[in-house]
Amino acid sequence: MKNGSSLSDKDLRAEVDTFMFEGHDTTASGISWILYALATHPEHQQRCRKEIQSLLGDGASITWDHLDQMPYTTMCIKEALRLYPPVPAVGRELSKPITFPDGRSLPKGIYVSLNFYALHHNPKVWPNPEVFDPSRFAPGSDSHSHAFLPFSGGSRYRTLLHAEHGGKHTRHLVPEQGHLEVKISLEREKEISPKRCAKLTRKR
Repeated sequence: MKNGSSLSDKDLRAEVDTFMFEGHDTTASGISWILYALATHPEHQQRCRKEIQSLLGDGASITWDHLDQMPYTTMCIKEALRLYPPVPAVGRELSKPITFPDGRSLPKGIYVSLNFYALHHNPKVWPNPEVFDPSRFAPGSDSHSHAFLPFSGGSRYRTLLHAEHGGKHTRHLVPEQGHLEVKISLEREKEISPKRCAKLTRKR
């Protein structure tokens, strides 16, 4: 730790639990949505497949060293995470007061909720936000560093994004596994409501 002290067994267990219980579901969700995005956009899936095939050659599997050599696949992964962020929102307590450009401010200690889904689908930040467009993340793109927050921000974001990149090991993109085209569709609603529900009446 910064002050030179060490973590107690209880604190260490809490940190491990955070990675185990908070990490596996977001990674699984993220990979699932990445595969969904590629399945519904076969033209991008094919480009990813060709990129991986040309990189692997006769190799049997992807290694960690390959991960930084797949620019287009990385672009598709990030665009899928923009459209379908595994962490839609987080809450944070302000450690210090902040002042916004318009003059409004928030005091230290206040609890704020950050809606990443709304950020990623805001047309002022991302033009045509509902369109799957991996070129948004092309090298040299001028988007703000905090316009894309699939797992929050900071050093933890980097750790989780590397875990998400592990999804590039997915075998369905490798030729010997075969290639099956299946048409799928999904209707997304921003408000979830029951299709059938029981009617209740209140008597006084």
